[in-house]
Amino acid sequence: MCKRVSLLQLFLAGVGCTLALCSSAGAQSCDTPLTCPVPSPGNSCISGQLYEMETGELMRASSPGGDPCVVVTADGPCSIELEVFDGLAFNQNPSGTPPLPADIVVDDCGFYRVSNFPTPALGFVAVTTSDAPGGDLVEAAISMGIAPGDQVDGTPLYTVQVSTDQAWTDSAGDPFVGQTFSERGVIVGIFFNGGEPSPGVVLTRAGVARPSDDFYFEDVNPFDRSIVNSALTSTGNNGTALMVDSDLVFHSGYGGEASGCEWPEHLVKSVPGVATVQEFHSVDSSTGDVCLTTKIFSDGFESGDTSAWSATMSWQPPPHDTCGSPDLLVEGIEQGPYSTVAANDDYGLNCVAVDGPDTVHQIVLDQSSAVLVTVMPLTLDWQLAASLRENCAAGPDLACVASGFPSRFINRPNLSPDTYEVIVDGDSGRTGQYSIRYFAEAPDTSFGYWILESTDAYTPLTGATQITIPTGYPDGDSWYVEIALPFNFDYFGITYSMGMPIRATDDMYLTFGAYPGSPETYQPDCLDDTQPNDAIAPFWVDGWAYVATATLSYKIEGASPNRRLTIEWHDFDELEDKWILPTRVNHQVVLFENGDIEFRYGPRASGPFNHGCDNQEAGCSATIGIEGGSGASHDADVVDCELENTHDGRVIHFVHPN
Repeated sequence: MCKRVSLLQLFLAGVGCTLALCSSAGAQSCDTPLTCPVPSPGNSCISGQLYEMETGELMRASSPGGDPCVVVTADGPCSIELEVFDGLAFNQNPSGTPPLPADIVVDDCGFYRVSNFPTPALGFVAVTTSDAPGGDLVEAAISMGIAPGDQVDGTPLYTVQVSTDQAWTDSAGDPFVGQTFSERGVIVGIFFNGGEPSPGVVLTRAGVARPSDDFYFEDVNPFDRSIVNSALTSTGNNGTALMVDSDLVFHSGYGGEASGCEWPEHLVKSVPGVATVQEFHSVDSSTGDVCLTTKIFSDGFESGDTSAWSATMSWQPPPHDTCGSPDLLVEGIEQGPYSTVAANDDYGLNCVAVDGPDTVHQIVLDQSSAVLVTVMPLTLDWQLAASLRENCAAGPDLACVASGFPSRFINRPNLSPDTYEVIVDGDSGRTGQYSIRYFAEAPDTSFGYWILESTDAYTPLTGATQITIPTGYPDGDSWYVEIALPFNFDYFGITYSMGMPIRATDDMYLTFGAYPGSPETYQPDCLDDTQPNDAIAPFWVDGWAYVATATLSYKIEGASPNRRLTIEWHDFDELEDKWILPTRVNHQVVLFENGDIEFRYGPRASGPFNHGCDNQEAGCSATIGIEGGSGASHDADVVDCELENTHDGRVIHFVHPN
């Protein structure tokens, strides 16, 4: 089965696979979803994909061929009965409301189409999934607004197992004394930031939290929805909430949304006997556009220049397991299911599968592009290698990465137009879930770091080495210390050898070059060609270690070739906001052995006496970014220059080209 990831849902997770990118051609049997034809006057159409609620898996037959369901099967998409109703009537009386006449098609790939149904007078419909009476499923529904002539493609429909409904009830402690959630009537709200399930959201009814009626999950896997914990007060990793005893009013949420975004409102009701599923995708507070949690940059290009391809994959052994029969990835189309196969699969030291690939996916570039392929497993110990190849079967590698960290990236700043394959292979027979995402931008002719921005909870360093630094006035200002690199580190194409010093300053930047001294060290220059050069600037300001609790620490973690060095500024201040209750900031720089760099931002507090701009802690006087070289070789990636964008939980990741 395949985890659900739409064009915007680019959350990536998995265990036990190898990724490679190569070049050739092919096709797939489930690459063409059912879409809506033009409906008759006064009618409407809805189409999309079926998913299983408890795991988020795409519902698909064991050997799908894209064939319409003719015979009712015991399970899979051909066991599902779809019906469409007047939404208002169904929400008031589900058992007594007759379905609307419609042309309904479901195929063995799990695609569905409900077409040519008369649009209800008030423009509100409900589409339900169920199976035979006494079967394995409870009735599940989605409610939505619709107008005559609408052709609504890409609408997800979920199925809910009777056993899942019972598991929710049991794990919640039987809160309704003999009634399950669906028997009582439950709204299942699933919150996504830029496609990623969003933790920390409180589901609201008519703008108000209802702590006596809402429930949340403790599942670790962001796509699993199995274990309800009645003590939780907001969404966990799966971004999912349950609410009972709700009238037909607008529901929304608060918390967990990306900066500048908000949760939309949806008209929905908890209907006895029904699990009503509603997805909430955060939207821009100003424009109403769906928010992307991750901002993608590449030297000289804005995030709006980005095109995105996405694919979802897991579990079912795929037919596309050779370079000659790849599975075509199409821009904006969900595809799958895919998985690794539990066989003696492995990859060699050059990252290439040594016993044949498990799955081959195809991407076509019709123009020169900067390309980023990202894989994110669920567990830190997933053994993954990734390589980019011009020849799928024979190589050689254009890029290769074998990383023990959560994120795996292939970053090629300037690829020629061609047809490429993404090869996925299990490590040592470990079958597992995974998904990938693919971005393309205009080609980047500079060094080519790719910048990803997201949010994550800040974790202060523990068990770290604390460096002795001066604090107070005036000693806490204008100093630097040296930290020996614990591994070779490539920065803008120059390899700095293990043992060489990197200099950390009170002004909250690192440099491989010479310490410039005053005044250059405390005058952020938006990373121009003046000193300091070869700088890594998580928050370059006129800083100092004023309070006694100010510390500078570092920690080395991991094993070769996947080590990382984390350097943390804790309780540092800014001289632009000084003397009494000054600005207080915390942040870290992580240097990965593969050349990646990450900035992580922690708690920040503003002081009452600003000597410069307001909101010093948010970066109004700071420079954030990286730069290498000088003169003709100077190259810089500036993320922010004197912008108030920095907050607790901000993460900026620089992907080294490989």
